[in-house]
Amino acid sequence: METNLERIKRLSEERDEENWRFRTFLKGRDEDEVDAQVHRLYEEVAAAIDCTACGNCCGVTWPCVSGEDVDRLAKRLL
Repeated sequence: METNLERIKRLSEERDEENWRFRTFLKGRDEDEVDAQVHRLYEEVAAAIDCTACGNCCGVTWPCVSGEDVDRLAKRLL
């Protein structure tokens, strides 16, 4: 799995047209099916990434935080 942010950015730019075709393809699919696949892939990828080694996602996107995460984080503030 690629984790180098500069390489990921470069590959994304190189494959921009392919990515647009893929997004167009997804729009014609069953939304529940796509969501289920995305969630499955998220679980697989998230388990393989150490967020403390980078933290870039939190700077450019919204992090996914569960209710359990919120409770755990809130306890640290007390």
